[in-house]
Amino acid sequence: MRIHQASGADAQLLAALHGDVFPEGPWDASFWNKTATDPNAITLFADERGRAIGLCALRRAADEAEILTIGVAPDYRQGGMGRELLSEALSQLPSVVARIFLEVETTNVAALALYRSLDFAAVGERKDYYGPGRSAVVMERRIEGACPSD
Repeated sequence: MRIHQASGADAQLLAALHGDVFPEGPWDASFWNKTATDPNAITLFADERGRAIGLCALRRAADEAEILTIGVAPDYRQGGMGRELLSEALSQLPSVVARIFLEVETTNVAALALYRSLDFAAVGERKDYYGPGRSAVVMERRIEGACPSD
């Protein structure tokens, strides 16, 4: 498996993969083109033998960042790829970032476990965030030693 920085040329590939991972609400190629070319975003994808199998996108604003999405193709889940993608994305954040946020569906046990293992903590809840009866946990990870001069 290899992890790549995405470019605008990867927008269709990322849209297709996002559709495999999140069939109930995939993001289109236009979104992925904007995200992959945004200087304040980190957009990564993983491939194995030329097949895109995982993705992760983060966006930074001032001293905070938000995980926009992370996902792994269904037949590659539970193999540590989500952890690798997220760890790589976090390692690319500038040192000015002091807090990282995300939302995750309250029923997504695997994702909640991953985020907790990477020192994210629940700080709130968004009722019906993913639709009626589908709430999100808001999670945060604080980064000690952030350098505000970046």
